[in-house]
Amino acid sequence: MCNFPGNFDEYVNQLPTNELIKWYEKIVGIYQTIPVSEVWTANTVESTLRLLNYHYQMKHFNDKKTPLLICEQLLDVIDTLQNRLNKNNLNENDNQFKFYISEIDVGNTFILFKKPEQSSCLVRLFTLNGFYFSDEKFCKVVEHWLNSLTKRAMLISNASEKERFKFFDGQIDKIKSLITSFSQIQSSFFL
Repeated sequence: MCNFPGNFDEYVNQLPTNELIKWYEKIVGIYQTIPVSEVWTANTVESTLRLLNYHYQMKHFNDKKTPLLICEQLLDVIDTLQNRLNKNNLNENDNQFKFYISEIDVGNTFILFKKPEQSSCLVRLFTLNGFYFSDEKFCKVVEHWLNSLTKRAMLISNASEKERFKFFDGQIDKIKSLITSFSQIQSSFFL
């Protein structure tokens, strides 16, 4: 994707892992303390799974356990979201985390940062790249569009436990299906 001449393992090994882990932990810490609204669709994890499957089939992994590890990490993301939503539901006065499910698939990821002094927006493109805007008019348009999208979506952070379970169970099934596929391919090599 980035015109890197090697495979996934070589790409990851050249990254400053310790520095990335520090940034990741800092981002997660901040993310858990600020008001957040997320909009997912039934297909949110599918683009990641398709990309992972493509690179697996193209033999872009030296270690065949790596795609399984990535799938396990996706399952951890789902588990973390479920736990946060369950905690949010126990404390109904805490509206720090709103999680919506939309039937409308959005082609790109929009992240709107709202601050009292100025808003900004990140539009993710092509899995890794994106555009960062701090133009107030653009941010207002994105905010209006996101508000319109959430009005048409189902808020499951305060919805029934059954709706949350159904949604996340569907996401888990998709990830486990890919894990099964990887496992079957790997075991067929050893027959």
